[in-house]
Amino acid sequence: MSKYDRVLESQFSVTFLSAPNRAAPVCTAKSGEHVNQVVEDPTTRRGLPRSFLSIDYDKREGCNFSAILAREAHLNQSSSPSSPVSTPPFAECREKILPLKRTCLVLIPIRCASPTPSSNIIYTPFAIIRCGSRSESLVRRKEEGTLESKISEILDASAYLKLENLQPSHSFKYRGVSLFVQRAKETHGPSVHLVAASSGNAGLAAACTANALHVKCSVYLPEGATQSTVDILRRQNAEVIAVGRHYAEAAQAARAAVEREPGAVLVPAYDHETLWEGHGSMIEEISTQLGSKPDAIFCSVGGGGLLGGIITGCKKVCWDDVPIVALETIGCNCFFHSMSCNAGRFNHVNKVLPPDVDVLYDEKERVTLARFDKFTSRASTSLGASQPSAKVVKMALERKGGTKCVSVPDELAMQALVSFADDHKLLVELACATTLTPAYKPALFEKLAPATPGRKRTVIFVLCGGFKASLNDALECRKLMNEDVAKGVAWTVLLDDGNTFEVEK
Repeated sequence: MSKYDRVLESQFSVTFLSAPNRAAPVCTAKSGEHVNQVVEDPTTRRGLPRSFLSIDYDKREGCNFSAILAREAHLNQSSSPSSPVSTPPFAECREKILPLKRTCLVLIPIRCASPTPSSNIIYTPFAIIRCGSRSESLVRRKEEGTLESKISEILDASAYLKLENLQPSHSFKYRGVSLFVQRAKETHGPSVHLVAASSGNAGLAAACTANALHVKCSVYLPEGATQSTVDILRRQNAEVIAVGRHYAEAAQAARAAVEREPGAVLVPAYDHETLWEGHGSMIEEISTQLGSKPDAIFCSVGGGGLLGGIITGCKKVCWDDVPIVALETIGCNCFFHSMSCNAGRFNHVNKVLPPDVDVLYDEKERVTLARFDKFTSRASTSLGASQPSAKVVKMALERKGGTKCVSVPDELAMQALVSFADDHKLLVELACATTLTPAYKPALFEKLAPATPGRKRTVIFVLCGGFKASLNDALECRKLMNEDVAKGVAWTVLLDDGNTFEVEK
């Protein structure tokens, strides 16, 4: 078997401990039954988990249980089976299981770099994606007491969340960036100097990975970046350089710095195949858990890094026919307008664009792009790429399952942000909440993912995350949203066929 197919025999276990007494394990699931793949970290030559299968519990009734993952990655090839093995700490999952006679917890591993490359023990956090009942084989029927997500109830569908906000850098970007950085160190050695241009999340992913792998990292930010962004980057030992009015100018300065320094490597923010490969691992994980194709995947899109990863991952698991719905906020929707200007799309002939948006043609990929000179959306600090990846635009145009591009007003995304915080007790960035707008508007959801008669839909919402989520921002969003609700009865959503859709406030 290749290193990507090795099966752990005894390094993993999942123990259910009665709450509040964690000292006495109630039930332990053997690792070989539930962990089915290992990916080798190219830097440390040690394994990282890829998939964690469902676990049924049927031992005790009338007691709350927390799922506790005990991961022990003692995978140094020089170690013998008889070598003494340290006991790793427990990584507690973030969701309690209801006191049911039989329950199922679906766990998805988060790919991350080793925090201590010289250590024999690597720990990886896990995120929960279950958002409601999917089938009797995984969770109990609603009438028997299964906790149903509010989103599943609103949509009358089996809704699943991919919680990329739980990544070490708080966003999906850690997947692809950590893979890129690990390969850069392997290629160029420990003296490599990583240089990233970012409005925040990509830079933090680079800084976190570089800090873990003990390599130098410099992050170029637009001059308008907040002090909190600068501070969190510096806490990861990154050098921070503020330059330019927006991301494009910061990126230009970063490229110039790399050209001047022989040992420097530019870390891409969204336009690179290694990033898409890393981001695509989330689709492989979801595929392992669901076992069947979903009816749609919802995600946010800016420059196209996440979308490129989802498309790449879908190809890998033969989900190329699964529809993808990519959402942006009006005022920084460069991907929406880029898609609209290409052959077969509604704006192909006239190419009518908002003010301060130019049309470009990419000769290599042979696609038309929309380039923003300035943004009017509050989500632009994360979604605000001046122009999208030409390669991802081409991938989105050509994929079998299609890519629906949708643009929503800021205030509609703000309403989703507030509702999600109330329902799931999780704060996310406005850019991330954009994905959730159809989750709280059934009419919009029906428009974007029409039902098949006689069959319940299964849908995935990829919560891309973002470290800028804060209580103050959530309160500000609620204030602005309430003010806007008082002004009218509906929000206007832009659809990828050139039509609009009115959503009740």
